[in-house]
Amino acid sequence: MALLDSMLAENFHAAYRQQRSGVLTAEGGTLTMRFCFQDGSPIAIDLGHEKDLLLANTLRDYNRLTDEQLADVLRSWEAGEAAAADLIVARGYASEDEIGRSTQAMVEDSLCRFFTGKITRVELDDHKTIDGFDFDRRAFRLKIDATVLLSTVDQRVAEIRTIQQEFGNFEAVFVFNEDSPGSGALTDFEKRILNFVDGTKSIQQIAVLFRDSNLNTASTLGQLAAKKIIRRSDSNRQFEFPSGGASGQRQSVAGNASGQSSGGRNRQASGPVPPARAPATGTATAAAAAIRQATPTMREFTPYRQTIEEPRSSFRTVVLSLVLVILSILCVLVYQYNARQREFAQASQRLDDALSKSEWANAREQLDDARF
Repeated sequence: MALLDSMLAENFHAAYRQQRSGVLTAEGGTLTMRFCFQDGSPIAIDLGHEKDLLLANTLRDYNRLTDEQLADVLRSWEAGEAAAADLIVARGYASEDEIGRSTQAMVEDSLCRFFTGKITRVELDDHKTIDGFDFDRRAFRLKIDATVLLSTVDQRVAEIRTIQQEFGNFEAVFVFNEDSPGSGALTDFEKRILNFVDGTKSIQQIAVLFRDSNLNTASTLGQLAAKKIIRRSDSNRQFEFPSGGASGQRQSVAGNASGQSSGGRNRQASGPVPPARAPATGTATAAAAAIRQATPTMREFTPYRQTIEEPRSSFRTVVLSLVLVILSILCVLVYQYNARQREFAQASQRLDDALSKSEWANAREQLDDARF
């Protein structure tokens, strides 16, 4: 756990070991983050900023919003037209799936950034509860063990630093490795990103085209290089992830995070921060810029890898529909059969009564009726 801030990590471990309940407040510079614990488990997190502003910035960092689109959304959000996520989807800037993955990335980025930052004060108040968390604007619910959260963040920070050390400013260009047949099966995500490898596009350019972050894109390309499918055009170096890194299976920190707002991986500060793009004017944009100033490494921290959902088959739905239709037809036939049986029994009884009373005309009439 050497990569995490020791003060905050130690307080997390202490709350877990002592099975404490309350609100843990951590401060570092201009940043403040709160965690609600219940019997030693973190159940909620307050990110310290408006979720809508953080989400909009995250979408831009992950190349899912342009500067112009970001400014447009923030102006409308400041005017109170709707939540940022609703505005983004309604205007066709990003899909609901991208909003969900970006929300997840936003939580995980915030956790990794905060745990690796300089913390000046940590306090756990046993008298405070989850009632003080605003889930509409600033907070998310969590369902993850404290030790799992810490170990996952630690692994991702190690991965991020490895990627940043290997790829630097993300200007590296990849080409197909024609001298090697390659090894290992490719995922659908890897196959898709291979379409952009042409020996001319840099990692950053591919990230923009693929609508993902520089680090995510570099991570996937690094995995492909490790499989010897591609190689850097300027080097024959082999890239390897640290133990438990991108090529391994890890539990998602934010995979169990949920909020009640509309609209969801990680980044860390190391190396130079790229020049900030010129922000638009307006209070909301100024607030977004203030968030970036408070967290200057936001643009550099993203080890999240996009998951590709397989399309759901409609075969089961078709089968269930056919079964329901057949059952409906059978029910109608059974009902009609029972009704006919009742009519036949009643006619038979009337015929027997007429015969027993020697009412031959009536009996013939009952018999004629029964034939129909």
